[in-house]
Amino acid sequence: MIALFAWVALFTQVIGGEAMGSRPAPDWMLVAIWLLFGILFPMALWKSRLTIRIDHDRFCYRYFPFHLKEHAYRIQQIESVESEKIRPVLHFGGWGIRYGIKGKGYIMSGKRAVRLNFRSGRPVYFTCNDPNEIVKIFDKRKLSAH
Repeated sequence: MIALFAWVALFTQVIGGEAMGSRPAPDWMLVAIWLLFGILFPMALWKSRLTIRIDHDRFCYRYFPFHLKEHAYRIQQIESVESEKIRPVLHFGGWGIRYGIKGKGYIMSGKRAVRLNFRSGRPVYFTCNDPNEIVKIFDKRKLSAH
């Protein structure tokens, strides 16, 4: 929505010459807002990607460009990992790093996700193409960690 406002403000005031509101911002500021929210922010969302990796003792993830480095949960912290169908808008209010009625979610596209259940705390969801494969890999790692 803010991207749309940035475009409308740019075309109305900077290109069209009609002031936006009773106390309009300077043109240079509208151009800066347009560059940031009309171009760069949508481009970052378009280029975003969620990477999940499970090594011998950690469930690792990175949601680029919001995470510049990898984040991880220790496998011992996770009670179980399950495949689940989700509805991004209903359960999380949309896409991105979200907090919703089901817990925290790293929601990209699609309706398939893995749910990490913790011994303490609410679950965390990650959308992915093949949640069953992640569950199999996690279960294998969990068994070898004991």
